[in-house]
Amino acid sequence: MRKYLLALSCCLFSFVIGKAQIPQAYADRLQVVLDSVASFYNMKGVSAAVTVPGLGTWAGVYGISEDGVPMDTAMALGIGSNTKTFVSAQLLKLDEQGLLSIDDSIGNWIQHPNVNPQITLRQLLNHSSGVYSFTNSQPWSDSMTSDFNRAWTPDEILQFIDVPDFAPGAGWNYSNSNYLLLGLVIRDVTGQPLAQVLRNGILNPAGLTRTWLYPEETVAATVPHVWSRAFNGVFLEDIVDVHNYSNSSMFSMAWAAGGIMSTASDNAIFWSKLIREEILSPAALLKMKEVIQLTPTRAYGLGIFRLKNFNGRTVYSHGGTNLGFINENIADSISGVGISVLTNQDSVSNSIISTRLVAALHKVTINPPLSVGDLAAAARLQIYPNPASGNISISGVPSGLQVKLELFDMTGRLVFGQESNQATNITLPELQKGMYLVRVTGEAFRGSGMVQVVR
Repeated sequence: MRKYLLALSCCLFSFVIGKAQIPQAYADRLQVVLDSVASFYNMKGVSAAVTVPGLGTWAGVYGISEDGVPMDTAMALGIGSNTKTFVSAQLLKLDEQGLLSIDDSIGNWIQHPNVNPQITLRQLLNHSSGVYSFTNSQPWSDSMTSDFNRAWTPDEILQFIDVPDFAPGAGWNYSNSNYLLLGLVIRDVTGQPLAQVLRNGILNPAGLTRTWLYPEETVAATVPHVWSRAFNGVFLEDIVDVHNYSNSSMFSMAWAAGGIMSTASDNAIFWSKLIREEILSPAALLKMKEVIQLTPTRAYGLGIFRLKNFNGRTVYSHGGTNLGFINENIADSISGVGISVLTNQDSVSNSIISTRLVAALHKVTINPPLSVGDLAAAARLQIYPNPASGNISISGVPSGLQVKLELFDMTGRLVFGQESNQATNITLPELQKGMYLVRVTGEAFRGSGMVQVVR
């Protein structure tokens, strides 16, 4: 049980929505990637979104909330430690407004026997403070699980901060206590609840109406059931149904370190706007990007990771984990694309979500299935049977039109092509099982669709 807390199957239903101007073929490719990866890793439920500057936001879901209830793009899921990026952005706003300096000492606001008063807010932001993480405490774990319905106050959580891991600035260690302390500073400096400060400073200006700091705010959306092995240690179960689990205790304890619930769409928009300097000023974002190098490709700034060579790009990122929730999110520093993947289970690793699902969605944005102009004009093809193993029929192509038919796999590789004036009936070549994009082009005609190949 404690292992899951501290880490803080089948293709059932999938739905997709296209927002703004996201072309249908683009949306189809993103949905297929989501379905394929989520199915392969037996994910219970996933909500994903991709914001593409100039096109809009795509959102799609896979799997279930609970037996018989599919996931929905309007559902709000816990974003865990991704909350830290929001809190960091808010603190940098206060720094820019002159209400504090990120080089101020924590002792100006908080006195605690296990918190060195000389620690700076910058050291809390970048996890170089040495402050012990309260989520490593067995008493914290026991208290969280003793009453799922209890709403803890931030001040009550201070009792779980034990002796420091190292002297301030002498190392790097990810600590949830750092952001508990930062949340208290924001509250004390502004004289307002953290939720209200975030809403006024970050959420409302960015138009993020589907994001809440829970339970300080009421979540005005359906929250899916969560699935975990934490209670039995062996198999995945719906802990809301089986154990009457409530998110109140966990999220109130996580607070500024991990208490936000959001839709994937809101979260993807946040990341896209953040990297495009629409959340912070250029100077404040530059401060956020001042990093401590952790590995040759991985570094941590002020509430944000920097990842190099992510599909050949430099991206900024933060993931998160709560009991029953795991998520990963990125912003592409070149394209401004924001991607958010939220799940309602904690038994799939952050690494798999990042390197398999987020990375696969990101590849689609780097190499869209068609040019933007073509995508906007593309007709939706109907392909049957689907799944298919041999011949397929295609409807939606004008009769007698000389066309070029192409099949692409999910990496964007062309695997089959032919020209014909009889594109309605096609014999498929020997292909590996999986999803394929079908593209048909001819004079004044563009069409696309998806086919699943089975053997």
